[in-house]
Amino acid sequence: MKVFNGFSSIQYLKKKVEGVLIFACDANGFTPESVNSILKSIPVPIFGGVFPELIHGLSKLTKGTIVAGLSTRPNVQIVPHLSDPSVDYDEIISQKFPESDQNKTMFVLVDGFSQRISALIDSLFNIFGLDVNCIGGGCGSLSFVQKPCLFTNKGLIADSAVLATVDIASGIGVSHGWYSVSDLSK
Repeated sequence: MKVFNGFSSIQYLKKKVEGVLIFACDANGFTPESVNSILKSIPVPIFGGVFPELIHGLSKLTKGTIVAGLSTRPNVQIVPHLSDPSVDYDEIISQKFPESDQNKTMFVLVDGFSQRISALIDSLFNIFGLDVNCIGGGCGSLSFVQKPCLFTNKGLIADSAVLATVDIASGIGVSHGWYSVSDLSK
């Protein structure tokens, strides 16, 4: 993984990877007008999001972009209209991922200001259960204004979810970090 200050460096990745994951800071000011021509020209699947801040190593970034090349080709699917109450996400996800048992990890990135994120999460569980490890989160800005915040090969989009599956094993580890200061068993 390498931190880049802009998208011009993405050209270096073009021929060396099977897919690209992009995380960018909101302060970069990326708009569809400024990045769509670049995103649409990338010949491998891309996905990612815009966040208020990023963490890279021990640094908190308020401006910048993290671009990660993937050695495994991701299956990237867009679930549009994430605020539309009439959309059946079970049906959409089943159509977009007909062979759900072959994928081990799914990146789930959503426009954090969409209205039906919980319905999408419910549908992901209905379709995949515990067979697929899902990692991801909500994208957007601290301005509380919905704007395009998801990177795809179609450009920077809003009110959607980007689901990207990769055939890579993953796991989640959790610990609390608390240490006993005394032995209470005495």
